[in-house]
Amino acid sequence: MVFVAGVDSKSYWSVFPRGMALGVTVECPASGCSGVGMRGHGWHRRYLAGWLVWLRRVRCPRCGVTHVILPEDVCAWLDLTLTALERAVTVGPGPTSGARAAGLRDEAGVRRVRRWRRRLGDGLATRLLGLLPAGSGSWWERAVAMVGPAAGVLVRLRRWLWSAYGLLLTGLAGLLGGGRPW
Repeated sequence: MVFVAGVDSKSYWSVFPRGMALGVTVECPASGCSGVGMRGHGWHRRYLAGWLVWLRRVRCPRCGVTHVILPEDVCAWLDLTLTALERAVTVGPGPTSGARAAGLRDEAGVRRVRRWRRRLGDGLATRLLGLLPAGSGSWWERAVAMVGPAAGVLVRLRRWLWSAYGLLLTGLAGLLGGGRPW
């Protein structure tokens, strides 16, 4: 999985229209490929905001790995944006207020937010602490101090991790390096 900075879920289909050739250069994230431009390799279906959509697939001519180009504000394997995830885990003291902030109004939404908060505090926090600049506080406090407190912390953190380390913040699943789990 890769993303193109500046291409979010609202502008994705104007940059990658279905049935058209790949109009932008997307570099392979694998370290051995040293920025080789990937070529279009079909489409991938997935749900996004409740709709079944087509996302662009690309393939590296050097290493042969196939990637899906994600909008930069979308979690990798979930029908969820990073903005909704951020609202759910940062608003209020309990999962009920987080579920309301993310637009999840039922009991299943509360359970989902509780699970998201637990997952963000586990293995992802340990990996991120080693990558963020030194400081005090949790990984979230250090990320906010680095990228700024305005809304969209996870999107800006994803951009920074991608540019500094070549790692993709997938959302809840952790980090991908070179298109593979890290």
